[in-house]
Amino acid sequence: MLRSLVGSEMCIRDRYVNASSAIAAAGNYPNVRLMVVGNKHDCPQPLEDWSANGTGLSVAQPWARASTSTVGSSPDVMGGAAAADGMSATCWFFGLELHVSQQVPIGLIHSSYGGSAVEDWMSAEVLGDGGSATACPGAVTSSMGLPTQQYNGQIRPLLNTTIKGVVWYQGESNAGQDALYSCRFGQMMADWRARWHAGTGGGTDSNFPFGLVQIGPHQASTPGRGSDSGSNATFAIRMGQTDDFGYAPNSAWPRTFMATAFDLANPVGTKCFAGCVHIFNKQAVGHRLAVAARRSVYAEDVVGAGPVVLSALPSNDTHQTVTIRYELGGSKGIQLRGGYGFEVCYLPLNASQSWPCPDSSWVNATIIGSSADTVVVTSQHGPPPGSGNIIAGVRYGFDDMPSIFYGTGPAV
Repeated sequence: MLRSLVGSEMCIRDRYVNASSAIAAAGNYPNVRLMVVGNKHDCPQPLEDWSANGTGLSVAQPWARASTSTVGSSPDVMGGAAAADGMSATCWFFGLELHVSQQVPIGLIHSSYGGSAVEDWMSAEVLGDGGSATACPGAVTSSMGLPTQQYNGQIRPLLNTTIKGVVWYQGESNAGQDALYSCRFGQMMADWRARWHAGTGGGTDSNFPFGLVQIGPHQASTPGRGSDSGSNATFAIRMGQTDDFGYAPNSAWPRTFMATAFDLANPVGTKCFAGCVHIFNKQAVGHRLAVAARRSVYAEDVVGAGPVVLSALPSNDTHQTVTIRYELGGSKGIQLRGGYGFEVCYLPLNASQSWPCPDSSWVNATIIGSSADTVVVTSQHGPPPGSGNIIAGVRYGFDDMPSIFYGTGPAV
């Protein structure tokens, strides 16, 4: 059985890519079962269970077979309380692909609330007050002023339900956090795993797989990089979501898998396109999660992630070009889709400051060569004025909102 926790989700009813056909086809999969917890964010004490008689804190949708009505039960597409009461589109497409590819029955539990912070989903014992010896050092984010209460009402009652794994889609309310988010997300994963294992008498793996969606476009009002477009805060949380590796699984979090979403901005003219956290193409997000799980959890020989950087080295003695070498993650090689996304920074050869490069030193890069596992880049306009300036760093995907719809589709 799989469950999906989606912190900022759109339901599968209106204004979704192929929504009508997806909803109409749901009844073809009777061995996919769904349950929707619904919004329980005002819950100061942990609940042992929900009400069974329809009064008080009852579930929004009890277990049911997949059908047009259960999959497409909510008209809301913009998150919030209404979306929390309907089936998650990301969860549905993720679970459906696993059901078809693995040929097994699957149960999907959707528990979410739009705009929530990671602190809302942590137990009070683990979250602490931000200053205790075991708590992560830092202020507690109050997205709704209710830390731990999503955990109390929407996770605690599930701990006696045996599960296969979790998918986590949240991060926007913690934008700008890097190390602090990594600390809290890591603590939350460990706590959930331990509590679920104990709550099911060992039926749930004590190290069950944890999937995550690296957040998509978030703060940019226009495409572009730099602090004016919100890229600094967005990039920080994207790194925080992976314990600063930039990818998952990694050595710190080996039982994780990840889907990127930074390139899935909505087209101009849709209901929500600039600075919008609600990606309409949830089919792509669900598919990326599914192939990542198929490779990492089910050991299928599929491409489950993008290429991972192995090294970035100067290509010659002048340090005016950089060769980035990748581990391909099962793919046959890099296929460049364009030239956008790489940047380089320049520093004087004898500069006292090295890494990190200041914001002002980053410039757009041009791809001048590639192979199956390498990309070679240099500055679009050459080194800045001054003697001895060399390329001191390279980065990719720092933009808050790269997209083919804005002529800034990512290269790799």
